[in-house]
Amino acid sequence: MANEIVKYGNELNMVVFRKFTANEMNLFFSIISRMREKGSKTITFMWNELRYLSKYKPTSTKRFIDDLNSTYSKMLQLNYESSYVSNNKLTVSRFILFTGFDIVVNVDNHVNEIDTESGYVEIALNPKLEHILNDLESWTRYSLEEFIDLKSTYSKTMFRLLKQYRTTGKYIIKMEDFKELLDVPKSYRLDNIDARVLKPISDELSSILKNLRIEKNKSKKRGNKVLGYTFTFTPEGKNADDFKHGTKYSVKGIKKETLPDWAKKNINESEENKMLSDEDQEKFNKRLEKFRNSTK
Repeated sequence: MANEIVKYGNELNMVVFRKFTANEMNLFFSIISRMREKGSKTITFMWNELRYLSKYKPTSTKRFIDDLNSTYSKMLQLNYESSYVSNNKLTVSRFILFTGFDIVVNVDNHVNEIDTESGYVEIALNPKLEHILNDLESWTRYSLEEFIDLKSTYSKTMFRLLKQYRTTGKYIIKMEDFKELLDVPKSYRLDNIDARVLKPISDELSSILKNLRIEKNKSKKRGNKVLGYTFTFTPEGKNADDFKHGTKYSVKGIKKETLPDWAKKNINESEENKMLSDEDQEKFNKRLEKFRNSTK
């Protein structure tokens, strides 16, 4: 996996990946990495391709199919909301990112077995959300391999959020938004967050983001309530080559697997990522507030 890039519109960072496992996140963002600038046409992923991209460990084929099904089931629950005012009318719409997800494989009826080499998935992007992966004006980008190598789902989510600000090296987040975006259990107290959320984030991301520091933002009122966190790290240059090179990943136990042509291509990009505008940040805050109110 050489210089495999995940790149998408910053709006995707506003979506809460509720109850996603590490494997499901790996599969989802592996798919995202290959659907950039493809419009809304249906894209075919061979099973071996998805296994390779997501570093999926060799388990039974049934387990792999179950994980694909589970990933899409949770994708259907991802809420992307859009609102606008036109002709004195307020329109609020909710969308799902993908409108098609077909898992296909050849079956030998005589021996009741499936041919794993022929397995593939067909995925179609919702045309109304093409702007998230196409003709991007502001975006988040990072190494797919670095993302997948992270073990904790909290680390994976925070890695994405911080990479949106890779050229500024500073990210401030309110406690309510932190809990929402990272899907922190409501039962967690501050000591639980320190041990089970912030510690794995610090342990795993410190080797990727230089001089990573996490500061608690406390109220000046009596009690010093923690209001949120400030994450700082050494900013990356706009043209920084922040990806691993030439790393090959092979999967044992898959019949006739060789490194495919698509895995040998290097993608070399150096566009500048941009921060959310004040207007987009305000929309984000309102969206999170609506989501919290709807789940109370």
